[in-house]
Amino acid sequence: MLDQDDLDLDLVEEIAQRTSRSFDGYESNPYYGKVTTARNLVLFFNHQARASAT
Repeated sequence: MLDQDDLDLDLVEEIAQRTSRSFDGYESNPYYGKVTTARNLVLFFNHQARASAT
């Protein structure tokens, strides 16, 4: 189980960047507020839109 303290903002931003996922609209993600396992974290990012190339 993941603890709230395990997921700091820097880590989440880095995961989004490394997976080329946007963090926009994260509140509408079906896994928002439900990330308690590594599996849920992966599913959360899988449900995020791909980031546009800059």
